Amino acid sequence: MKKILVCGLGAGFGGVSNVIMTVLRNTDKSEVQFTVAETYDSVYHNEILELGFEIVKLPVFKKYFKYKKAVKKFFKNNSFDVVWINNTAKVDLIIMKYASRSGAKIITHSHGSIQEGSKLKRVVFEVLNKLHEKRFYSYLDFGIACSQSSANYFYNKKYMKDGTLKVLSNAINCDRYAFSEEFRRSARSIFGVDDNTIVLACIGRICAVKNLGFALNIIKKLPENYKLLIVGGGDIEQLKLEISEKQIEDKVIVLGERSDIDVLLNGIDMLLLPSISEGLPMVVLEAQTNGIKCIISDNVSTECAVLDNIEFISIDSEDKWVNCILNADHKRVENAVAITKEKGFDIKEYSLKFMEIINLCTRQGD
Repeated sequence: MKKILVCGLGAGFGGVSNVIMTVLRNTDKSEVQFTVAETYDSVYHNEILELGFEIVKLPVFKKYFKYKKAVKKFFKNNSFDVVWINNTAKVDLIIMKYASRSGAKIITHSHGSIQEGSKLKRVVFEVLNKLHEKRFYSYLDFGIACSQSSANYFYNKKYMKDGTLKVLSNAINCDRYAFSEEFRRSARSIFGVDDNTIVLACIGRICAVKNLGFALNIIKKLPENYKLLIVGGGDIEQLKLEISEKQIEDKVIVLGERSDIDVLLNGIDMLLLPSISEGLPMVVLEAQTNGIKCIISDNVSTECAVLDNIEFISIDSEDKWVNCILNADHKRVENAVAITKEKGFDIKEYSLKFMEIINLCTRQGD
């Protein structure tokens, strides 16, 4: 049995945490024992324990010296076969350093294709990425990326040995996202809409990279029978202020962070993702598996396309999006679950590929 330390779990229901939890729920427990590092109080804390896995609490990275001391002590007293680090920047080398010294194999998993945050944060991280690059690759044993665009962004191939980088497209429990008329009635009751309302949805963390202001401008231009649903944690108060300033309170439904996305998807008619950048967004896979029409920014990798009716449009023009929405056939695609499974996005296949990487990595140097 392989012992794996999992790093990178966030506090909320974000995309990276969703990927991590999907792996934890679906990997054969006879093959692996996970220990999850928490630097924040995660919404998944109790579920992780219920799954039979351990949790270790570490200080946040911002408390650098306290964090470094805790990590050093932890690896002095604990050993793992693999440390699986989920990240989008090469800033924190502390885990890699002490894990490597302890004899663990280091696997990093890239989930994005751009550095998020303010302009200052992006500049600082880009500088740190360059400064840390050689040390980063000296610790690294294997790299995973959620898409080819994410691999191109995060990894420098001149430092990678042959066979030590793999694109592992995100996957979901397809059956969980199958369309249900019962769930549709329940969801639309939560939304407070009637059968004549066309519900567009933006689902994900509320932050600058999601470009929600663009979606607000679009809903303002659409007829009254269109509503925009926004689901996700983050800066909700700033979002509500923007909605108020645009005077579209009657056209936007803000639900905040939710754990029942599989239910809510049944109540929407189209998914919008006008993001500035993404890796391979889980919500797009989930929505397509439910049979939903998806309209996506062309900054997002086409690797997330499952159904033929998905459209990728430039965010340079709001009117293009408005016209696309008005002319769209939002009837659900039948057999969407079967199509998603056939294209390799089911978690069962993903879990097998994940374990192949774990086994390959731990065999290196034996």
